Amino acid sequence: MKVALIFLATVLAIASATPFVKPNVVDWERAQNELTEMRSIIGTAVNTIKEVSMKANETIGKIIADELDAKKPIAVAILNKTSDEINQKALTAAQARGYFEQLDTLVLTLRDTLKDVVAQLPKDVEEQVHDLFYKAHIKAGQKATLIIQILADV
Repeated sequence: MKVALIFLATVLAIASATPFVKPNVVDWERAQNELTEMRSIIGTAVNTIKEVSMKANETIGKIIADELDAKKPIAVAILNKTSDEINQKALTAAQARGYFEQLDTLVLTLRDTLKDVVAQLPKDVEEQVHDLFYKAHIKAGQKATLIIQILADV
C-alpha cells in the first residue's frame, strides 16, 4: 500500500509540476520510444529480481521466478496492445491511462503475492528485491505519465 501511495504521489507531482504545452501533432514515435523504455525498465527489474533471489536461495528464487513468469504474459499483452495502438495512431490518453492502470494493478498484486516469499530471503536480498520493485514501479510510472501527456491531444 505504501508503494502504491508513493507511486500515486509521484505521478501526481510529475503531472502537476510538468508544464503541458498543447502539441499540434501527436509525436507517435516519441510515445513508442517511451513505451520501449518502459518495457526495458520492467524487463530489467524482473530479470534482476530473479537473478538476485536465485543466488540468495534457489528454492525461494524459483518460487519468485515462477510467479513473475506467470504474470509475464499478462504484462506483455497489455504492453503489446498499447504498442499496437500507438503504431496504428489510434491510442488516446484515456485508453493509455486505462492500460497503465491495469499494469499497475498487476505489479501491486504481484508484489503483495510475493511479500511473504521475499521475506524468507536474507535481509539484504529482501531489501534489494523491494528496492528493485519500487524503483522500477516509479520509473515505469513516470514513463506512463509521459506517454499519457504525449497522447493527450488524440
